Amino acid sequence: MSLQNQPANSSFNSVFYAGFLKLLLTYNQNRIIPETFRLDKSRIVTFYNEWQDITILSCLLLIFRQACSSKCTSENVLNLKQRLYVLLTSQSTSLKHINLEITNMAGQIRKKEFSTKEIDLISGLVEKTLSPDSKLYVMIQTRISTYIVHFLNNDELPKELMYRHNMNEMEPEISTLSGKIKGVVELNLQTYSEYYKTIFLELKQQKTNSLIKTLNNAKNENNSLTKIQNQVSSSNGNKTSINNAPPSSSPSLSLSSEVTKMKLQVSHNSDIVVHNVSNNSQNNSHDSKSNSQI
Repeated sequence: MSLQNQPANSSFNSVFYAGFLKLLLTYNQNRIIPETFRLDKSRIVTFYNEWQDITILSCLLLIFRQACSSKCTSENVLNLKQRLYVLLTSQSTSLKHINLEITNMAGQIRKKEFSTKEIDLISGLVEKTLSPDSKLYVMIQTRISTYIVHFLNNDELPKELMYRHNMNEMEPEISTLSGKIKGVVELNLQTYSEYYKTIFLELKQQKTNSLIKTLNNAKNENNSLTKIQNQVSSSNGNKTSINNAPPSSSPSLSLSSEVTKMKLQVSHNSDIVVHNVSNNSQNNSHDSKSNSQI
């Protein structure tokens, strides 16, 4: 699979470009270069340094805009960018020099010099912003990576997006860096495309399998929950049937019926006994009379 046979915005290219940019950003932390980029190590170091310079310069220009308020124009930003670029490329430059350049030029634009307190405030903001852990620094760095990825996929920068981010003054530097990166990644992708494709498909399959496993687990949990609900519903139905069943004969009524029956039997037997006793009495009387006659 060659680079020319791939769609311009294919997921394969997007993943490859994102991976390469991540390699650039993390190079200063782990210094690890993949085997397929061993010959491009010096270029990767250069790209990393240029990216950091663009990020730092963009952060300083953003602070300058804030210091000038609404009176700042694109021409003012471009003038300061040239001055700061000279300072940043000099080994003798310190943060103090940068802070003075920003405050002096911002004071001229707003036609009011900065007080000592304001200078200290801007100096602290500059120092904090240029820290790699700064949220503003990370945000600018991420935005630049977005512009570069767009360039790699479309051969042009997202100018409208950059304008909304107040980054249009940095277009020449970002465009130059993006063009350098594109030349390296295209050659590397043409050389190792089959190898990358295999890795890409394996990772994609692993992600698919993981997703299927997650869906199956969710399905099993749903089935178990449904089964439990059915059991609870069935149990409640049985209780309702028992409660709605017609009332059976009361034990006291049954006992009373049995007693009545026994009373009737006793009464009947009593009549029989009385009848027998009466007969016996008559017989005895008859015998006595007979004996008397004798």
